[in-house]
This record gives sequence, C-alpha cells and structure tokens, in this order.
Amino acid sequence: MVSYLFGIVAKKGIQVKGETLAQCFLCNKGPTFGHNVSHSKRRTNRVWLPNVHKAVIRWGGRPRRIYICTRCLRTQAKLPR
Repeated sequence: MVSYLFGIVAKKGIQVKGETLAQCFLCNKGPTFGHNVSHSKRRTNRVWLPNVHKAVIRWGGRPRRIYICTRCLRTQAKLPR
C-alpha cells in the first residue's frame, strides 16, 4: 500500500520542501513507468523508483543536504578532493 501511494505521489509530482520525491538532485533520475507482464501476458501498471538517499555534499563551496541516487553518490566518492 505504501509503495502504491508513493508511486501516485511521484507520478503527480507532489513536492516536499521544494524537491520532488524520488528524484536525484544531480542527474534528475526519477520514477520510470511500465508494466508487469505475467505468464498469461496480462499487463498491470507498475512504477520503478530510483535508489535515492539523503546525503550531504558540497555544492557551491558549502555543505548541502540533498536527495541523490546511489550512482551519483558513488561518483562523488571517487572525485578528487
């Protein structure tokens, strides 16, 4: 039930504190929509959400708490300091 409601919230683009839910701040990766296909080929709607975490990174010289996907988080860790 929670994932279903979260999918509806993400689909409608409701914002919380100025940021869209389930969207990466750096690469704008967001929810993807498609279908689950059963063995009988019956299609039901489904939402794939990106793996987004709240992290503190330096943005413009000051620390900022943002939602960032794990791919961008890994890339940030590899950057020279």
